Amino acid sequence: MLMLARLTLIAVVAILPALGINAYNAYELREARVQEFRRQALREAESLGRELDRLISGIRASLLLVANSQEVRSAQPGICQKMLQDTVKGVGMFDSLSLTDAKGKVICSSIEPEPLGNDLSDRIAYQLVLEKQDFAVGSFVVGRGNGKRQLNLGFPVEGKDGLFGVLFAGVDLDWLARELQNIPVGRHGSMTIADRFGTILVRFPETYLVGATMRQEMQYTLDGDKPEVVEIVGRDGERRFSAYLPLRTRPHDIFVAVGLSRTEALAPIEGAVRRAFILAFLGLLLAAVFAVLIGREFIEKPVRALLDATFKWREGDRSVRVAI
Repeated sequence: MLMLARLTLIAVVAILPALGINAYNAYELREARVQEFRRQALREAESLGRELDRLISGIRASLLLVANSQEVRSAQPGICQKMLQDTVKGVGMFDSLSLTDAKGKVICSSIEPEPLGNDLSDRIAYQLVLEKQDFAVGSFVVGRGNGKRQLNLGFPVEGKDGLFGVLFAGVDLDWLARELQNIPVGRHGSMTIADRFGTILVRFPETYLVGATMRQEMQYTLDGDKPEVVEIVGRDGERRFSAYLPLRTRPHDIFVAVGLSRTEALAPIEGAVRRAFILAFLGLLLAAVFAVLIGREFIEKPVRALLDATFKWREGDRSVRVAI
């Protein structure tokens, strides 16, 4: 029995290197898959960033045309209001358009009733326009005139003696979400667009988070120097590879993140690894079984017969023979 156990142990030990190689290959495949999905998440985030940059460039071009129109430059409430209302109805990307003077007081607006005299100088978009003398991406706001959730943008309106006023645009966040919904993030993936303060503008799949602030532990990503990929657990409990573009990168002053499900990424590899280890375990089990059967039949039995014959010869029985 001791010899049989040793034979079985030899068979098991002989197959262990194959199991070790299998385990190492599984680890390498898994790591390669992780790195590939991290790169893919970054590619998707950069693709989303380019698409968002394109949309913002289109918005900027629209505001340039409106700001340079005779109707707006006239600053006559009736004429100016009609121009802004026609633009809002015709373009589709805006919830509202408002023109203020250089001090932030509303001169005309697409909103009914027209909020003449309202002070918008506390808007970050207004302050950035004054600072940069150029188009500025503001922040998430709830429109004071219509109560709608918007991304506030500002564009300078130049007069003969410098800045005449600021053209405010409230971008419809539902329109923005529709424009971005075809970015592929997978069944368990996520997409986040946020303003400079971390307020969520667009979110998939948890659309109810629009207007909420990013989690405190993720706030540091807003101020990064370059695109990065981190592994996080989402609000829904899903572990994801999250690639993000901080505010300093294009599109400037807007945060972009795409999350790809870790489970979805590793499912094919982990399924293959499980099957490989099951087959390896079955191979180990079969090797042990065959070692027992073959050892018993071809080693243990002949050796036992030889030992029995030896004992009988020692006892004087010379007629004993062993068939080998």
